[in-house]
Amino acid sequence: MDTLSEAPRKTKKQRAVLSCMPCHFQKIKCNHVRPCSACCVRGRQSKCEYTVTLEDRWFIEQAQLLRRLQQRRNFLEQRILTLLSASNKTIPVYLMPQIQQSDPSKQREKQIRSRNASRRSPTTKSTCRRAVQPKRKSDEQPQHPVQSSRNLHARFTHTERCIQSLVEVFSSDINGNRTVPFWLEQAVQIRASSPLLCAAIEATSFVLMGKMASDPKSTHAGLVRYTCALRLAGAALCENVRRLHDDVFVAITLFGMIEMYEGSSKDALVKHQQGGLDLLYLRTPSNHCNGIGHSIYADLRLSWILSAILHRRTFLAHDDWKTVPFTETNPRNNLHSLLDIAAGIPLLLRRIECAAQDSHPASPCSSQNGSEPTVEEQGTYLLQRFQEWRETQTVEALPDPIETLFIVLDDFPVFEVQDSASGTHRPRDLIYSNVSTCATTISYWAFSLSVPLGRSLTWRYQYACNICRSMRFCVQNFPFSLASLSCEHEELYCTIPHF
Repeated sequence: MDTLSEAPRKTKKQRAVLSCMPCHFQKIKCNHVRPCSACCVRGRQSKCEYTVTLEDRWFIEQAQLLRRLQQRRNFLEQRILTLLSASNKTIPVYLMPQIQQSDPSKQREKQIRSRNASRRSPTTKSTCRRAVQPKRKSDEQPQHPVQSSRNLHARFTHTERCIQSLVEVFSSDINGNRTVPFWLEQAVQIRASSPLLCAAIEATSFVLMGKMASDPKSTHAGLVRYTCALRLAGAALCENVRRLHDDVFVAITLFGMIEMYEGSSKDALVKHQQGGLDLLYLRTPSNHCNGIGHSIYADLRLSWILSAILHRRTFLAHDDWKTVPFTETNPRNNLHSLLDIAAGIPLLLRRIECAAQDSHPASPCSSQNGSEPTVEEQGTYLLQRFQEWRETQTVEALPDPIETLFIVLDDFPVFEVQDSASGTHRPRDLIYSNVSTCATTISYWAFSLSVPLGRSLTWRYQYACNICRSMRFCVQNFPFSLASLSCEHEELYCTIPHF
């Protein structure tokens, strides 16, 4: 009877419930974030609650890993002891405690105590309690336990890791310190209060992770969330008050970034840019003086100006959009001073198109009084302002790019130039000291090329070649940064027809 009572009983091991309570009871797939995607789609974000926290779920996985490692260690030590005993060799000192632990009576008592403890408390709570309790000296493990699989506990933290990668990609290095854009940092923190913002951030993060890691599963997961975010954005834009909120503005901006990464359709990026400009115009400059609105306009102003040039939107040239978002604590830098001049390019292009189409005299594109400058005078004035801006920049503030010492032979697209003296040849690439200098220099070239008046074709060809020679530096050093993406779009504006 004693033998039967001491025999270990086979009990079914209960797994901890890691899904939220609504998904667990309805047996719906949950992505283990708060609020989860299933609750966001069904409009029950406030009911998305968990029985355990994210920290508890991580501790559970670590406790399971430690148990497996301890069992493996005990098995290997037993094998070593058996082999040493069979060969009549001296047992090492570090294996001596294991001989005491291998006593059958002590092992049996230890199993009975652990079995009784599991009966007194639920499995989930006991697992969490064992995970957070301090370990005894005999059970201490290194601070970074060896992971036997690359997918260890990734099921619960994959979303958080993708979002962290998104934040790291868009952070900038200023004097050795990594600075995260304020609008992105705040959006990540408040995403739990907005299903639209949550879906948009997750979609951008998963698509970015899929591109960087060449993981089609992550990309597909991001596109699924992107579809959900588009549906929520469509419903929000139908409400006059709701569409002016910051979360909608951030989501529309993130949609454009998703299209830069993925390119789901030919006109999707253009439509998102146009929608973002419409929303920016409706919000007025007063909503961009502080907070997320100020950060998303000031940090991404280069993209807004480029979109305005592409869609011929002229409202960014008004003084309110030039002065209101900038204060004494946040003054203009070299790039913003250049963007103040470039904001007048859309008006010039609209006047050129109206003149080419023989527009009606009452059209806003045409001159209504003799004091207004002509198209040629306006184009010459813009080029003169660009030239004056370049002359005011010192070598320390805006150093000139330098050529590489050799030509790299790899799979990067080859760029060749045509010279009347030497014929066709491949020039060396241009390199810059940092991404800010690269973005400012290429912006100056691209904006100058966007003015289709007053310069010779030789001058335009040289600037266009310089932009192409800078693409390797942008793509290889900052493949997914906003500056690199802006530079790639600036190259498209070099193809504006010249009249």
